Amino acid sequence: MATHTTTAFLYAIQPAYYDVISEVSRGATQKDQFWVWITTTADGGTKYGSVDVYRVGGTVELRGIDGFEVLEYNDKMIRIACNELGVKSIEFRNPTSTITTKSTISGFDISPSSNLYAVGSSSGTIALSTQSPPQNGTGPTATSEELTRTLEGHFAYTTCVKFFPSGKVLLSCGGDMLIKLWNIADGECARTFVGHKAAVVDLAMVGRGRNFLSASADRTVKLWECASGECAHTFEHPTAATAPTKVTVTTRQDGIVRAAENALEFETEDKMAVVGFDNGDVVLYGMSTKDVLAVVGAPAAEAGVVGLDLSEDGTELVVGRAHSVERWDLQGDLAGPAQRVETAGEVVGLAVIGDGVALAMREGGSMVVSREGAVEWVAAASAVAESQAEGVAVRGHRGVFVAQRDGQLLRYRG
Repeated sequence: MATHTTTAFLYAIQPAYYDVISEVSRGATQKDQFWVWITTTADGGTKYGSVDVYRVGGTVELRGIDGFEVLEYNDKMIRIACNELGVKSIEFRNPTSTITTKSTISGFDISPSSNLYAVGSSSGTIALSTQSPPQNGTGPTATSEELTRTLEGHFAYTTCVKFFPSGKVLLSCGGDMLIKLWNIADGECARTFVGHKAAVVDLAMVGRGRNFLSASADRTVKLWECASGECAHTFEHPTAATAPTKVTVTTRQDGIVRAAENALEFETEDKMAVVGFDNGDVVLYGMSTKDVLAVVGAPAAEAGVVGLDLSEDGTELVVGRAHSVERWDLQGDLAGPAQRVETAGEVVGLAVIGDGVALAMREGGSMVVSREGAVEWVAAASAVAESQAEGVAVRGHRGVFVAQRDGQLLRYRG
């Protein structure tokens, strides 16, 4: 099957642009302006523009200049067009809540119920906090955070934090080569997993979490058993000397169900591990059989895998690379992706949302791209200063969460 390829532009709007509108609306100033830009190519072809905001009698008017046009705006979003680039409408969506943490974010996760979040920092500490309900009123709502506790135990930066399906236990890993298991109720470290020889960069749960996988810069992926703290198996790339960057778990699509011979394994009989590597390959392993099911190579122009996620039914794999996102049919022959979206900006993370995918972008606004490759909406930041995105997570109807490296966690309606 031929690969369907499209291109997604990169969009950005001035952070806290809504504050500019609010200042004019309440009469603090008669006229102001905010900027907007669109990048059309990965090598930086960018069109810059701005929007004038001014009062006419008792109303506020917005007028796009430099080829931009304001189609609609309210306290939840602004919709802009640029006919010169063929952009008929792009929606910048305001966050419904903004939480500012006290550290640089180097990894984050949202609990399954979305009422608790964990933020890993460059110092190695992990903040567990609850999110207060959004306040009433108009405009993007600032939501306060209530710090539950700080977890201390890592000796270097954290790279990944992951809630168990129960939401009662947390895993963390980092540059100190350690993996730690935390009890949410009391903040105690119940176990430390030792065995990797370089930074641990990603984690994935197997079933309910009796087993989990860890990916490390030491070029291995390890399968661990939580109760004993022992490593049940070590996976490596079958042919290349390359390190894993991302790992996830899904159900095997070949129908094979085989009980594991190792007593340390639970719920692996029908599972496969999906591992992305820094050379761009994605390797599928049978978890109970320990064999390589498939190797999916990267396009010649692309390198390391920066994101992996699965469709809700586990039959489709979404792979993120620096300037592209691919959809692979796991029930197909894996000769090539069913769809490829080339992005004008750099992708740093992704999460599937319905039939689309939410992309965290290094610069500009993080965005949601449809199955067909069209940008559905762009996440407008609420900070005064620009910041690079660290990652993105989706929690069903509870929305899309974008973590900014400067310590902000932004929540958007899905």
